[in-house]
Amino acid sequence: MGYDQDRRMPGGCLSCGPCRPQRPNHGCGCGPVGGYIVEKIVGNQRENLCFDGTIEVCGLPCGLCPPLCLTGVEVLDIQTVCGSCSPGTRLQLTVCCRVCDGRGCRAEGTAKLEVDSCLRPWECGGTLRRGAQIAVLSFHHCPPCAFNVCLEICLQTIASRCELVGGKESCRPSCPPMPPLYPPPCRPAPRPSCEHFW
Repeated sequence: MGYDQDRRMPGGCLSCGPCRPQRPNHGCGCGPVGGYIVEKIVGNQRENLCFDGTIEVCGLPCGLCPPLCLTGVEVLDIQTVCGSCSPGTRLQLTVCCRVCDGRGCRAEGTAKLEVDSCLRPWECGGTLRRGAQIAVLSFHHCPPCAFNVCLEICLQTIASRCELVGGKESCRPSCPPMPPLYPPPCRPAPRPSCEHFW
């Protein structure tokens, strides 16, 4: 029967104790009715930035033969720098640098650089996504593993938030009463009443 203990009253029915099965809770109440959640783009901006400075490339093998040539730069991660005094947003870019040495051997390393964006974040309470493409305008090898570079950065910022489409927040009607459990709970038989006539 699925009960931990079978307690029976003299009448043969189950006792009204903790062994009785409980009615399931269907969670009636307020909530979204119908519809579905979609991610809506609320802003999309592009900005062209220029970085002119020195970057130090980490993770290059020690056997490279100088001079090194910077063949490409790819963005791996973009983070906001907290506590910046710039009027816009200061960003730190982690980039992958592809290099080629004097013998034609190729290798990759990582570097970090910071740029100032004039775009202010949207106050939409949503999610910001940033991406960037980098073009190498010029470079000069600074031994052992640094480059003096001029980079053109195309930065794209997308703002989005989740919204409920095709439905609205409303209260559902209360649940109908549940059918009685089986076996029914024990109810003592009514005692016969005695009437006295004077």
